[in-house]
Amino acid sequence: MRDEPTYRRLFQLAADAMVVIDGATGTIDEVNPATCRMLGYEPDDFVGKTPADFARDRASSTASTERKIHGDADSFELESGLVLRNVTVA
Repeated sequence: MRDEPTYRRLFQLAADAMVVIDGATGTIDEVNPATCRMLGYEPDDFVGKTPADFARDRASSTASTERKIHGDADSFELESGLVLRNVTVA
């Protein structure tokens, strides 16, 4: 992307959940509106927490996140699913 406004617009309007994670700490810096809609949380509920905080099996998700932070993996996965709040499935 060429500039911050373009990135911001795509981030805010994306239909898919998007999460910005601090690569040094593994904590969530920002989530887009789709993430909040899908999981039922407010944006502030995410900031400063790790993806593992929202996983059903926190221990395995924490280990996956730690491997990513320490450079032992290119990505991480929440294999156990996510804990939803205030979500109505139609």
